[in-house]
Amino acid sequence: MKQDSFPQRLVAHLQEGSDHLPYRVTHRLDQARLQAVALAQRSVTLQITSAAPGQSTGQAAIAMGGEDRPSWWLKALSLLPIVLIAVGLYSISVWDDFEKAAETADLDEAMLVDEVPIEAYADKGFGVFIKNNRE
Repeated sequence: MKQDSFPQRLVAHLQEGSDHLPYRVTHRLDQARLQAVALAQRSVTLQITSAAPGQSTGQAAIAMGGEDRPSWWLKALSLLPIVLIAVGLYSISVWDDFEKAAETADLDEAMLVDEVPIEAYADKGFGVFIKNNRE
């Protein structure tokens, strides 16, 4: 025989437990179940009757099927992380360009005031020396 699935076993267990409940409790549960079903039916009826002009009721039920469309500001808010990342990357790029320009200016200043010996310019490893001695 096939094994019962968990939902079937759960329903069987709850059914056994409900057999031992007092009448007042089972009556209240039945009333609550009827109210829930009526509320669900009213909700479906409201969705079907609120069809836009030119839509069939079946399309309205599918279109209105409990899916709330996010408003425009929620869509814009979802783009905020992307915008912040783009602004951050741009800021880092500008800052890096500024730092490179400052290093080049410092090197030019050092060459103009002769803090760098003349022999350094003739050295083939001068570019490596400059890159390694950045402050």
